[in-house]
Order: sequence, then C-alpha cells, then structure tokens
Amino acid sequence: MHVAARLALIAPTLLLFACPPAPAKNTKITRPPAALSYDNAPFVLTVGKMFGPETPYYEGGDAESFSITPPLPDGLTFSTETGAIAGTPFAVWAMTTYTVTATNAYGEGSGTLAITVQAAPTAPSSLVYANPNVTYVTGAAITPNTPTVSGSTPMTFTVSPGLPAGLSIDPTTGVISGTPSAMQGDTTYTVTATNTVGNTTASLHITISNVVVKPTITGYTTVNAMYSTGMAANITPNTPTTSGTPATSWTLTPVVGANTLPTGLAFDTTNGHITGKPTSVADPAFAFDVTATNSAGTSTPFRLTIRVTTPVLPTLTYDSKTYTFRSPGTKIPDIPPTALANATQPLAISPALPAGLGFGTATGIIFGSPTTSAPSDQTYVVTATSGAGAVTGGVHIVITAQMPVGTPGATGASVGIADHGGPAPAGGVTFTPGMVSITCGETVAWTAASVTAAWAEDVTPQNPADAWAPALTFASATTKALGFNATGTFVYRSTHVNGALSGTVAVTGPCP
Repeated sequence: MHVAARLALIAPTLLLFACPPAPAKNTKITRPPAALSYDNAPFVLTVGKMFGPETPYYEGGDAESFSITPPLPDGLTFSTETGAIAGTPFAVWAMTTYTVTATNAYGEGSGTLAITVQAAPTAPSSLVYANPNVTYVTGAAITPNTPTVSGSTPMTFTVSPGLPAGLSIDPTTGVISGTPSAMQGDTTYTVTATNTVGNTTASLHITISNVVVKPTITGYTTVNAMYSTGMAANITPNTPTTSGTPATSWTLTPVVGANTLPTGLAFDTTNGHITGKPTSVADPAFAFDVTATNSAGTSTPFRLTIRVTTPVLPTLTYDSKTYTFRSPGTKIPDIPPTALANATQPLAISPALPAGLGFGTATGIIFGSPTTSAPSDQTYVVTATSGAGAVTGGVHIVITAQMPVGTPGATGASVGIADHGGPAPAGGVTFTPGMVSITCGETVAWTAASVTAAWAEDVTPQNPADAWAPALTFASATTKALGFNATGTFVYRSTHVNGALSGTVAVTGPCP
C-alpha cells in the first residue's frame, strides 16, 4: 500500500492516543462532609488554663455549619461556623464523649471526641514525716519513715545530704527505709517534694547508734482533739512524733478507767496512730496517757485529751438582696455566705447555677463569669448538713442579656451591637452593659457591626402600651436612628430565615 494511504489509516489512531481524556466531573461540592476528627483528641484540659482553638478535619464536601452534643463543659465555646472548640474551663469535668456533626446541603457527617477537665495542679505543701527526730541501731532494719504531704501528683522526693549508708528514700513516695550499717552522730537532712508547679521541704534528724535508746514521745498532731458524732468522714489521723530509737509497741491508757476511747475511734499499737470516726459522746474531754516501748525501755507517758460532742445544726445565711448580672459578661464579685458554721458535710446548691458560675462546696461562695445566653430569675437554695440535720439559705440571682450603652443625655449617642450573620443565628447579638438616657425630642442612634442582605433588623416597643412613638430611620446601611417623645423600653431584633436574635435596652428621660 502507498505510504500516504498507510498514514491516512493510522492517523485517527494516533490522534486518539494523543488527546487527553475529558476531565472528570468535580463531585466534592455535591457530597456531604464525612469522617470528621480532631488531630489532638482526646482532650485533657485543666481548670483555669486556656484551651484551643482546636478545629476539626473532615473529608467530603465543604461544611456549611457544625453542631455538638452534649453541651461542652462550662467555660468552653463551640463555633457553629468552623467547628472550633476553645475557652477556659471553670470546673472539673469527668471524661465525656461528644459528637460533632458537620452539615451541608447534601447531608452530614460526624465524629466523636472525648474531653476531660482536671483540677488545676497545686504545689506541694505541709510535708511532715511520721518520725522527724530518730535514732536507729546499726544492723537493725528500721520501721519505714513515711511522710504526709499536700499537693498534686506525680511528685518527686529528694534528700540532701545523702542518707546514711544502708538507708534510702523512695523518689515517688518519700518513704525512708533500709538497714543502717555504720554509726553516725545527729545529722540534719532536708527532704524536698517537687511537682510541676512548685516544691516544699521538711527537716529530719537522724542518729545511728550501736546502742538501743528508749523512745521519747515529743508530741501528737493534735494534743487536745475535738470531734463530734455524725461526722461525714474519718478524722485526720492523730499521729505521734518521737525521739530515740523507734518504738516497737505502743499503749493507750485512760486516766480515768471508765473513760475508754470513744466508740468509732481506734488506737494502733504498732505506731501510736488514732484513727476512725467517733460515734459516742466524750464530753467533757477524756484524758489518755500514751507510752512507746522498745528493747531499751518505755517512754514517759504523754498525755492527750479527746472530746466528742453532740452535733449541732449548722448555721448558714446569705444576704437577702437580689444579685443582678448581665451575660455574657466579666467575672462577678464573689457571693459568700454571711454566716457559715458547724457543717460537717459538703455544701450543696440547687438548682444548678447558670453556665459560667461555680460554687464552693466547702465555702459556700458563688463565683465565676456568666456565659449563658438565656436570661433567668432564680432563687438558688444552698444546703448545709451536720449530724444534727440540715439547714438552707437562699441566694436570689437574676441574669439579664447585655444591653447597649450610650452617652447619657447626649443627642445621637452611639452604641455598639455586634450582629453575627451567616446561615443561622450563631453567637447571638452582643450587647455591652448599660442604659441610654435621653431628653425629650432627642434621637438615639446605634450601629450594627455587620449587616448582610440575609438579615432584617427592626426596633419595637417592649410594651405596646408605652406612651412613646418610635420612628425608625436608616441613615446608612448599618446605622439606625430612633426618635423618642417619652420614656420607654425597646427591643432590638435581628431576624433571619433560620431564626431571630434580640436584646432589650431601656431608655429613660424626663418626658411625662
């Protein structure tokens, strides 16, 4: 076949392979979101420590809005526009699983995450050893010397200078143990307990002898202890301090034979500790002599007293005034009880406080910054309980929406109103606290931070019977002016096809 003819036959085939295929249709914009997740989840937060924002990642089509269930811990916020979680938690919150849903016109996709809020860490304090002044004997295993300390764990313990040969300190518990191998005169050691936020110290005096020395009781945590029946928890252990070679046994002897240790309390004959929860009365106080013994002899008796009284009803009162706060707002002044005494169980409050407010179960103080968008008028009942019963006190708290603030008495006073546009009312209408004061014939004007075509805005009297006639005018796309001829209250309302947001502002003046 002629060359030209051959080329004519294969040309369409060459063209077929040379031309790229038609581009595939972009389906991303017609798909629902899918496989939503947060990179750093699960989240473990700390009370009082700022968190976020943490924004989700997802597959599929672009999301138009986000939602989350159940409600987040107080102090955290959720953006319905981006799905971001941020804020500063106010209180401890048990681990909770949340479902976040991303939505667009073609459907929705969701994912889960867990959030826990832990208590803010506290520095170590009140480090005390059971036996801060001891004499040990070479070749004899010591009774482990155990510390008590307050503060957040984990905690690390160190000692300076190094302990005598044969003794060691547990770096996680601070317990000193071992068998000393060489004699040593009285030496002072400093033990330091450290965590992520601080440290504290305690001093120990250790003597190593080859002779056993009888113990001496130098004191008790509480020499004259006072308790009551009906306590909610066990007493703080009442523990002795000694010098000399550690005791191997302890005795507790009533000064008056009939005055035995009150029922519910126990005396440990191995270490001299008094523990438990008293259930019988010892009033007036019972006196006891405590002795400590080792192979060298018995200590001089150390006298302590224990008094257990019948519980009395707690005292609990609050100021009778009404506390009014606007939300969202800044931190409120603490609301403490005017009197609180004899409560032996944690205080309780009912119903639950508005979001953003906290309650101290030991102090009865109400504190925080209200974050709720819902106004409320509520009396909260605080209950204090002892073994004798319970008493209550009431706190009346009113939460109102924030209101615009203007320059009192100034014509054309300006107030800022942040109006969040978008596919649905998100974030609310933001008001700053205050009141606008006018005189007859003045005009109050305010400016919306942003207004979109999707939103309609109007101003109406809160009470149609108010004797004044509002005149709504539009000076520009975002500025409105309202004329008054009398005193009254009006409502600013921003309306969208998906809902409405509103806030109230009071206007006062000398008009009749």
